[in-house]
This record gives sequence, structure tokens and C-alpha cells, in this order.
Amino acid sequence: MYSLTPVSDRDLTRIDTLKERGISVVLVDRVAARANQCAVAVDDVAGGRMGAEHLVRSGHQRVGFVGGPFKMARSRTGTTAPCSV
Repeated sequence: MYSLTPVSDRDLTRIDTLKERGISVVLVDRVAARANQCAVAVDDVAGGRMGAEHLVRSGHQRVGFVGGPFKMARSRTGTTAPCSV
């Protein structure tokens, strides 16, 4: 079995090739684009919110976020939850 973190849609054809060869594939941190794909992912918004709430409860009044590159969805979504705390 392979565990993959594809970085582009171009990688989906490679996943199809592995499956055609009888190799099980699980996508990591990516939404399965097709019904026959397995995937596991992290809820970045909930994780960011939980982290910010912990810091605020601990007495911190100024919290910063360093992330990127912002062309990646994970980097963009991680910035929204701490701002809502």
C-alpha cells in the first residue's frame, strides 16, 4: 500500500496507474476527487481555532501566524480560524 500526498491534479493519473497495478493508495491531506479513492485529512480551520483558543486561555493577547506559500489551500485556511477567536 502507498500513502501519497499529491501536489497537483497531474498526480491523479499516476494514482490511477498504481491502482491499475493492484496497489492500494491512500491520499494524505487531500480530498478524494473520485468515489473510488481513499483519503485522510486534517481539519486546518478547527486545528487553528483550537490552538488560538488555547493561547488566549493561557493569557496571551497577541498571537501571530507564520505560514505559506499561500497558493496552497492549507496555508490560506490556517489563517482564518485564529482571527475568529
